[in-house]
Amino acid sequence: MKTLISIIILCFFTIPTSASDLDDVKKTIENYASYDNNFDANGLENITDESFHFIMHAPGETETVQTITRDAFLKGIAAKQFGGNNKILKIEKVDVQGNIANVYFTHKGKGAGFHHFMNLVKLNGKWKAAATAAHIEFYE
Repeated sequence: MKTLISIIILCFFTIPTSASDLDDVKKTIENYASYDNNFDANGLENITDESFHFIMHAPGETETVQTITRDAFLKGIAAKQFGGNNKILKIEKVDVQGNIANVYFTHKGKGAGFHHFMNLVKLNGKWKAAATAAHIEFYE
């Protein structure tokens, strides 16, 4: 009986993921990558939530974790301190549950690449990046 009730509750409260949501999330990630590559701070501002933050893990002898606010991130993109490098996007995994999405993607360019774990939220029918945690790797 408990199992039956659990199944009914799960079915009742589960919001199905539409193909449209998956496509829209992927398009948001594609836009993020394009705006990043082209130093387009205005484009990034439009697809990031006001609470957006970028958490970056850099390996090495002085292993560090940095958290960058949305404002600092956008200013850094506009000043060409971050971004560019004609990085190649590869979306590895997308998981959408209701109005929340988690995406794992790589964005690799010459000499360095990022492994992103991005969280997106659907606000007023539009997907926006809420946060990304990225591991940077350096290579020759």
